[in-house]
Amino acid sequence: MPGGIRYVAALALLLAAGCGLQRETLEVGDATRVYHLHQPNPAPEGLRPLLIVLHPFSRNGVRMAWVSRFNAIADREGFIAAYPDGLQRSWNALDREGDARDDVAFIAALVDDAIARHGADPQRVYLAGASNGAMMVYRMLGEMGERFAGAAVVMGAGMPEQIADGYAPSCP
Repeated sequence: MPGGIRYVAALALLLAAGCGLQRETLEVGDATRVYHLHQPNPAPEGLRPLLIVLHPFSRNGVRMAWVSRFNAIADREGFIAAYPDGLQRSWNALDREGDARDDVAFIAALVDDAIARHGADPQRVYLAGASNGAMMVYRMLGEMGERFAGAAVVMGAGMPEQIADGYAPSCP
């Protein structure tokens, strides 16, 4: 392995370890999907809110955890933070024909997994996303808005026309 690649791989491992993340996998359709989970430390008793943070195009969940610094806030406020990886470092936010990635099913499965195995409160699930992740937040709210207590987007250039047409979330 060339020195530069070895350095980048070592840095990625250090970032993941330093972020206090555990790697989780889910089978969704024909794909093994990955998300990175941060449990608050100390973990409060009972069910905890869940914040799912969607990365921008060309990034991944570990990088989003590092850039957003939500883990420190999660520790202070007692919520679970999850950082999923989009396939090919992107999200199928616009539901493009021919794109086999079912990111809606993946995020729904992540929510179910966090509730079943990690103590997430189904009434307090939140979404946040940046850029391509922001567009995926819009799509999730349009298709499964009832699953989320709230959402925030940054660096989203507005709701894309493909999502806005017929946009009818099930709740405000």
